[in-house]
Amino acid sequence: MKYDVKAFELLSNEEIADGIFDMRVKNDELAPLAKCGQFAHVYVPSKTLRRPISVCDSENGVLRLVYQVKGEGTKIMSEMKKGEAVDILAPLGNGFNIEKGKRYCLIGGGIGVPPMLYTAKQTENPLVITGFRNKDLIILQDDFKNAGAYSLFDVEGNNVPTSWAQLLIFSSGYYIIQIIVDISSRKLFIRRYDIENDRWQEWGNIIMT
Repeated sequence: MKYDVKAFELLSNEEIADGIFDMRVKNDELAPLAKCGQFAHVYVPSKTLRRPISVCDSENGVLRLVYQVKGEGTKIMSEMKKGEAVDILAPLGNGFNIEKGKRYCLIGGGIGVPPMLYTAKQTENPLVITGFRNKDLIILQDDFKNAGAYSLFDVEGNNVPTSWAQLLIFSSGYYIIQIIVDISSRKLFIRRYDIENDRWQEWGNIIMT
């Protein structure tokens, strides 16, 4: 695995939800090496330790890092301005092993959602399930749709039963997507109802770890 420390040009650093920022930095040498599931170590001035931020996306030499302000270090990051040089060690971690021809279900919550976007872009028609504490923290839903994913999301505290969620979507006809979580066996069952043919189609089950 190749990684290095380089100066990245800061293209943008915008707040996209309450306390959540979308940073885009450019380096034509290191950014293209990033795989889905990897992360970057961002140097923050006046701080000894770098901040590990998951890779949200990588395209055309631009690394996208979506992070949440949780302390002094990320607060300083949120104040960085366009045009600044950002010292980044990347890409780090093994990343996800995505096999061609397989259908994937990607699950993330809160600030664990961003790495799912780059992963979704590497797969074909994935099902993406995300959860957030409140509506002010919902992020990246349009990005998932633009990546060709079926995107379902839930907000803590709503009136939908927590054991399942369903959504009416359009893709060559109307489908009802049903997700059933069996907490005791730690399995997630997914199926869709094909209205045109009046039948349920199983999408399989997933063991949650």
